[in-house]
Amino acid sequence: MNKNINPVFSQLTDEKQMKEYFEFRWLQLRAPLGMGLETTKDDKEDEAEHFVAKLEEKIIACARVQEVQAKIFQLRYMAVEEEFRKLNIGKRLIEHIENHIKAKDAKTLFLNARYYAIPFYLKAGFRKHGEEHTEIGMIHQKMIKDFI
Repeated sequence: MNKNINPVFSQLTDEKQMKEYFEFRWLQLRAPLGMGLETTKDDKEDEAEHFVAKLEEKIIACARVQEVQAKIFQLRYMAVEEEFRKLNIGKRLIEHIENHIKAKDAKTLFLNARYYAIPFYLKAGFRKHGEEHTEIGMIHQKMIKDFI
């Protein structure tokens, strides 16, 4: 894979894009665990902002961010299609989201990383916070990045 690919990073707004986004999110995060399509969404979708990286109109990465308290944001449902990993797509998507929330005076961004993604988030400037815990049958680690 060419390391110099240039995907377009954007925030999703229309219904057609959201349908494609939820399908991608399920394929990347839930289907490999044998979980149904209904597990892709939660009750915070309408309050959250959804972002993607697209290459030639195809989603290759996604993430969701939501302000959960004043100036404190949570990153969830982050995924990069396997063939595009290790190409800085995930890092660049996080940077795009960070710039977006910094414009809203964000103080903190946190997430719950799957155990195998912890090194990625450490490289992206996050730090471990608290003890590991289990979600959806998998070990996760809360991670935090402060902007002040």
